[in-house]
Amino acid sequence: MSNLNKNPIFSGLMRGLSPKFLSLKFLLFAALVVSSLGAMAKENVVARFSTLDLMDGRIDCEKPGSWKFETVIVDERDRVSTLEVRLSAPKDETPPCFTIRWNVPQGDIRHFWSPQFHSVELLMPWSGTRSSDIAHTQPLYALTGNADESEFAVASSECLRKVVFQPVCDDHGQERMHYKCWMKFFSAPEAPMHEYRMRLRFDRRKRAYWDTLKEMSDWQMSAAGLVALPAGDQCFKPLYSSWYTYHGDPTQADVEGDCKVAAALGMSNLIVDDGWNCEPGTYGYRFCGDWEVSKKKFPDMKAHVDYIHSLGMKYMMWFALPFVGKDAKVYPQWKNKLLPVTCAGGEVMDPRFPEVREFIASLYERKLKEFNIDGFKLDFIDCFKVPDKDPALKDNYAGRDIKSVPEAVKVLMAEVIRRLRAIRPDIMIEFRQAYTGPAIRSFGNMLRATDCPMDPDANRERIARLRLVSGKTAVHADMLVWRFDATPEAAAENILHSIFGVIQYSVELKKTPPEHQRMIRNWVDFAIKHEEALLRGDFRAHMHYARYPLVEGEGSKEKVIGVYDVNVVAPVGDLRKMVYVLNGTGRTQLVIETAAAGDVTVYDTFGEKVSVRTVPAGISRIEVPRSGYLCVGPHAGSVPKVSE
Repeated sequence: MSNLNKNPIFSGLMRGLSPKFLSLKFLLFAALVVSSLGAMAKENVVARFSTLDLMDGRIDCEKPGSWKFETVIVDERDRVSTLEVRLSAPKDETPPCFTIRWNVPQGDIRHFWSPQFHSVELLMPWSGTRSSDIAHTQPLYALTGNADESEFAVASSECLRKVVFQPVCDDHGQERMHYKCWMKFFSAPEAPMHEYRMRLRFDRRKRAYWDTLKEMSDWQMSAAGLVALPAGDQCFKPLYSSWYTYHGDPTQADVEGDCKVAAALGMSNLIVDDGWNCEPGTYGYRFCGDWEVSKKKFPDMKAHVDYIHSLGMKYMMWFALPFVGKDAKVYPQWKNKLLPVTCAGGEVMDPRFPEVREFIASLYERKLKEFNIDGFKLDFIDCFKVPDKDPALKDNYAGRDIKSVPEAVKVLMAEVIRRLRAIRPDIMIEFRQAYTGPAIRSFGNMLRATDCPMDPDANRERIARLRLVSGKTAVHADMLVWRFDATPEAAAENILHSIFGVIQYSVELKKTPPEHQRMIRNWVDFAIKHEEALLRGDFRAHMHYARYPLVEGEGSKEKVIGVYDVNVVAPVGDLRKMVYVLNGTGRTQLVIETAAAGDVTVYDTFGEKVSVRTVPAGISRIEVPRSGYLCVGPHAGSVPKVSE
């Protein structure tokens, strides 16, 4: 028992229990627990590295086999360092699972940020893990302080294959107090290879975390050899979606009625979502694969698309990218070329077969020509995956010309995009969170916040996470939906919380009350007029640990600030540019801070002017209607000063 007594967990248990509980049964249980913990902590170090002030940099691999590991610091300057990890084997064989580990001193670290949802709290060893792959977020995170500053950030160039990662607190003794960080590679099935290269970038600069994340994301694209699909101007225009209004039962008449109103309100894009491809009463992914238009729902698809175009709107259609359902007519053709998984009730095609890739690529090429549409919403790309053991191994990958599923998805999507852009260079492709990240940005130019109907705060948070790491790719809000018996001001809060992403409206517009339409028209106009600052300029999302209660977008000529908590002060600044402050607090006041006297014009949620005043330099509290906004410019002496 001498080894057990040296273990701090075991010693703590012993001190906390009276002798009568120290039965043999308990001691045996404790021994098993400590033995398990010891096995988990066992090191199989195959390489070490040292950079910046990170502690104990090493690579662990339980079963390296004939693989050799090498680490090289390829760049180190200005508190930023790049580590290259090199693996080699004498012949093609399955790469081993390995983990890169390092420790970060506590310093001013208080919070954890990652592109995934609800990544705020610093984590304990039992908190679970994060992971990424070609169709699921990205291997990047930051440890931040309370001043919106990054204290440490890391990113991996491996954006295709699965990467598991997690920083956890190590509070075992005063001499420790650091964060144990690690990234695990090849924990999912992977095809044989004989060499592998991957890079990690560490950033220890103390600066605004949004600047660090932008630079890290840009580095990932470059290090992975990826180029983002260009996002044309149309990708940033307000949009109407059929999803939340009709779910799986859109019809030609309904969509055309809503789009007639949408166009009048200033919207110029349409996405017809799921359900156009199945007959009434047969909704479900088991019918995917034939991709034939339901004549009962859309009697004349070509005429329908032409009508939408006549309204001045672009037309996009939903497809479930990997699915072929058991009730589809084409299922017998593909039933032996599926991955051994089901996803949302759909069977998943294996993209490693060249004929599968050809079927999918030619499908979109054909539909683009057949209907003269302008883009696609491609769903469920994250379902291209295999379980713990790839069944293709047993038949030596027969018929598959690519052995790696992530590599096959990359080849498939590159071919899809090549064909579509050959026909329509400005093609629009939407993916939704969490299939985002550097690899997906190569195939899609519109990334949408994942489903959060009737939750403005979640929409704001998800948009912010995407904006921080998505470069010039257009980031869209989840579709907006609300009850028509809500006041226009209450309904408008959905818009204000989402306005730093492209708004997708999904209320039944043809039945929208006139006052709601008037409100929507104002905010559609506002989004179009201030597009550069809202969607394309410098983006700053403050206090991520509090769900971003203050968000800023700044263009070349103006700045827009969104305030979502009544206790937050909007930093208007020196007034060298016009500044718009949006009231998303649900209250009727805003607090601003200016470096000079300024003239303030207040507007309600319909865009109607409410009041004009002058404020002195410093902090001012201003009455602003719920879901309204104010505009602040330099004081011109044209209005009397209002004493505070």
